[in-house]
Amino acid sequence: MANVGRLGIASKPVMNALTVCGGYESSVSITEGIAGTTSGVHGSDLIQSGITGNYQGGKKMSGAERGLSIVGGSVGLGMSFVGGVFQDRGATKWLQGGKTFSQYKASAGGTKTLSFIQTESGIQRISEEFHHGIITQEMQRTHQLPNWLANNKVNVWKLNTIQHSLIDQSRYQFLRSAIKPDVSLFGKYNWFSRF
Repeated sequence: MANVGRLGIASKPVMNALTVCGGYESSVSITEGIAGTTSGVHGSDLIQSGITGNYQGGKKMSGAERGLSIVGGSVGLGMSFVGGVFQDRGATKWLQGGKTFSQYKASAGGTKTLSFIQTESGIQRISEEFHHGIITQEMQRTHQLPNWLANNKVNVWKLNTIQHSLIDQSRYQFLRSAIKPDVSLFGKYNWFSRF
């Protein structure tokens, strides 16, 4: 922290704000990284270590861990950045785990067949399905988010096949071709259709 004074007027408020957030080691890193000083751990090192996935003990970090570590070190969640490595203070368990999508569906009653619709291109099965409304499965995979964050009552919605098709293009493509023209907000099969 010796050279933090090079930040001038802004150094004290920046250090205080970051330290209050719980990331003492990271506040030093970020303020020194902004100032371009050469002592201690630097903000650029913090960001690079987070992006490349460096982690104490050679473990690979998840996207959530990298994000929390970059934003504020420990942030009260038990992650800190010391001597060029991230140290686990109990946050890894919090940032992982939860039910897989299959386990969550089973615990919420699973999928159930509601009806069958005869079409020119075959029978369309209508069932209760589950849709990731806010955090999609693709987002979860891309950013390595924990299962508990993606598979919960707020994010996973129970819908019927028609409702699911209206809000999810990837589900709509699997409808029978003969029923697709009848599926729309004001079509024969819409959000309020009962099965």
